[in-house]
Amino acid sequence: MDLIIQKSNKIQNKQKDPSIELLRIIGTICVIDTHIKLKFQSFSNFYKTLFACFCADGVGIFWYIMGFFFFEKISYKKRLNNLFKKICIPLLFTIFFLFYFQNYNLKKKEFKIYLLNKTKKDYLNLLYNILTFDGGHLWFLYVYILIVILYPSFEGLNNKIEKYNIYSYKIFIIILIILIENDILYNKVLCINHHGLNGVIGAIPFIFCGNELKKNINKFKNKKIFSIFIIFFLGNNILRTYVINKTKKISLISWSTSFGIINNFILFIFVYSFDDILHYKILYFIITKIGSATFYIYLIHGFVINNIFKEYKIDKKFNKNTESIKGIMKYNIYSVLFIFSFSLFISFGILIIKNLIFTSKKILYKKIKNN
Repeated sequence: MDLIIQKSNKIQNKQKDPSIELLRIIGTICVIDTHIKLKFQSFSNFYKTLFACFCADGVGIFWYIMGFFFFEKISYKKRLNNLFKKICIPLLFTIFFLFYFQNYNLKKKEFKIYLLNKTKKDYLNLLYNILTFDGGHLWFLYVYILIVILYPSFEGLNNKIEKYNIYSYKIFIIILIILIENDILYNKVLCINHHGLNGVIGAIPFIFCGNELKKNINKFKNKKIFSIFIIFFLGNNILRTYVINKTKKISLISWSTSFGIINNFILFIFVYSFDDILHYKILYFIITKIGSATFYIYLIHGFVINNIFKEYKIDKKFNKNTESIKGIMKYNIYSVLFIFSFSLFISFGILIIKNLIFTSKKILYKKIKNN
């Protein structure tokens, strides 16, 4: 009887993977934390560096997720069509919104004057940034667009891997060795950064690792490995913190390092080890609803940080005694919780408006068709 009740409380025919949706949420939280983290006054504070390492790899999580779906059998034309509708249009709306509002002081009501102060040079700079894929905190989407456009090249490489039946662990080891070499030489091998093709170079190893992990993910599902996760995740980040403090190289606090790719791998396995629990109806509903809003949270969180969090000096209220581990944790948790919740609220509003528009279009289309 208990087994029947247990099954009835789970989502049987799932439309979304709750593990992936939870990873989207974790990735978004890490990205927000990276954008509000305490500035490094020195490398003497071990805990400040360690906490930064815990949340440094949010972008890598999203590249791993992309790898889970990147090589699905979809026509190139459909990929580009989806890219334009789901990514390019919201991105352009966000770019223009930030162009007008990013530095606008919400406390003042002189928007007309502020709007008229935009010069020809401002508009030319905006156009230049769009055409050169220079997106500020939106750089991830610019690189994402480039990767989708270049899909045929990566598909060819993936076909070769499948043709010669190269084991997943070999691919992971090769990628790890390349990233370790890049870390040792302080990013002089791959020259990864947040712009154009250099961003693509950083993303591709993570995408291929994500693709290979997906092939083997069933081996890790529902295996309760909490203690193993704590040991490896904590160990990897303690080692990372030690190396950073010794070498004084801040570049190692980056998603594109060997430490980052290991962190992401461990995190994915850990989340999937609770996959059965995540399918319970209440959990599934909460996770998938929040997960569906993460794209819009990513788009607007920069605005919330600059125009709400900092403008109204909310950050100063949390930024007390940030030299102690308790103070660091308090600042990060409270700040991320505020920005994430505020951005989530706005994102739900955007989703409601979006759904209303699509519903209205369907009703209108049916009326026209019937007439």
